[in-house]
Amino acid sequence: MADPLTYGDYIRDRAIVTALDLSERDVPDWPVKPPGWQPGDDWPITEHWVHDEVLFIRTHQAFEVWFAQILHELTSVVREATLLNGAGFEDPHLARRDPATAPKLGDWSHTQAVMHAYPGLTSAFDALREPGCFHVATEFPRHFGEGDDFYHALLRWQERIDRSAMTLLTTITFFDILATMPPAHFLKFRGRLQPASGFGSAQFRELEYLLGLRELHETKLQPEGGEPTATPPLWKPTAATPSDQTNQSFFAAQTAWGRERVARRARETSLRDVVYGLLNAAYLAGSRPKGPEKGLPDLRPAAIDRFFASVLQNTLDDQHRGTTRTLDAAGMKHLTTSLEGMNDSLMHRETVTAALINAMPEKELFAAFLNACLKLDGALLQWRDRHIRFVEAMIGTRVGTGGGGIRYLSGTVAHRHTYVTHAFPCLWQARSFVQ
Repeated sequence: MADPLTYGDYIRDRAIVTALDLSERDVPDWPVKPPGWQPGDDWPITEHWVHDEVLFIRTHQAFEVWFAQILHELTSVVREATLLNGAGFEDPHLARRDPATAPKLGDWSHTQAVMHAYPGLTSAFDALREPGCFHVATEFPRHFGEGDDFYHALLRWQERIDRSAMTLLTTITFFDILATMPPAHFLKFRGRLQPASGFGSAQFRELEYLLGLRELHETKLQPEGGEPTATPPLWKPTAATPSDQTNQSFFAAQTAWGRERVARRARETSLRDVVYGLLNAAYLAGSRPKGPEKGLPDLRPAAIDRFFASVLQNTLDDQHRGTTRTLDAAGMKHLTTSLEGMNDSLMHRETVTAALINAMPEKELFAAFLNACLKLDGALLQWRDRHIRFVEAMIGTRVGTGGGGIRYLSGTVAHRHTYVTHAFPCLWQARSFVQ
């Protein structure tokens, strides 16, 4: 008869505890393991072994445990969606084409009525382009909204995405624990970490790619002057690669295990692909002659005309809040910029669809799924913000051990192109247009 299952067998607690091994390096001044020391034993107290290094290592190990859980949740969503689609998803890179080449605004009655009410703004209106003219080609699923299987899947995906967001938010408190370590104590062992850095967390890079943040790391995946490796699309830096790109390349920062995993994620469908594919399919379903499908708003041309006219009127009203209705040159420039920003967002079909879905709280299921995705994206941005504040408090503006630091980290939360730092830019844009 087999031995009864124990807690330790099931949870693998010994494997977790013994994971705190002591790295051995053949370099000067690197601490040597005490005679007879085994993984899982108490941390050495001999010279060169720093007490607070345990906190540093354990905290990062805890991050990795929960990153693995988040990857498990989100990978299942993407794989189920891909199976349900039966085909791949188009990469919804938002820099799809030059906006100046987009079709001009159509002769829509409601929109034209708003424009005619402001004859002095003709020049500002001239640049407006057709809403929804940019979109992914994926129609997913083929019969969107038909059958209970799809709605059951949508509910299941929402639960897993909500769980992932909560998990990521929970790990933010790890920085608070790590911040109990005085900077001077960190500096006792920081020097021998170089060039190792949190930048080298393969699972965090996987998470970014899984969410769809491809553009954030283009030169890190394929540095200038690099050469292809056996794990495409990963490139290896060469002598022709700029030094800053060499140090921060995924090839240099990752172990062989990490390189393979990051390269695989860079090749695979992302959650952004799925969300954009769903929104495009919702648009197509809601714009069919027979009218909107179950749980979707009316997305036929007349409805889009009314929607766009309302957004246009709101933009004009916002311009005059707290001011007179007479525009000087500076006011006209500001209004024109506002109109261009509004139009740039609404040229993406998925943004239009998300805004109209958000305006239908009585149709909760699809809106709740999109809201879960937005919360997950927000959780990642909050995580990055807390990381930045922690690094700033620990080492100020000094360069990080991997060559990064505050300057690099700040670029992960703010960029002139929203799609570089936000996994689902269309969902954020849509919140400006909810009626």
